[in-house]
Amino acid sequence: MKDDAYTIWPAYINALKTRNQGRKISRKIAVENPTVREIYLVAQAFKYEPIVNSSAYYSRAWWEDPGYVKISKKDTKSKALQKIALGIKKLRTRIQEKKSRSKK
Repeated sequence: MKDDAYTIWPAYINALKTRNQGRKISRKIAVENPTVREIYLVAQAFKYEPIVNSSAYYSRAWWEDPGYVKISKKDTKSKALQKIALGIKKLRTRIQEKKSRSKK
């Protein structure tokens, strides 16, 4: 799956990162501190056939949490990043709603 896959590092969709630090999409679309698990879950929902590597470190931020997700090339990379970021926002909203319901 090497040539037919994109590598998605959390920094690519992190709203707290600058373009120089690795963010590849608009800050408006990006999410704060996305995790490899969130990227995996959303990529799986979009049928991108995700594969996780949790031992690799992003070269621009080698001191941060490790990991990336490889996804199949069904869309352009920027389109896939945007879909994943928006999917994470929806996922987080659902989790917050469940938490608020269970507290009642």
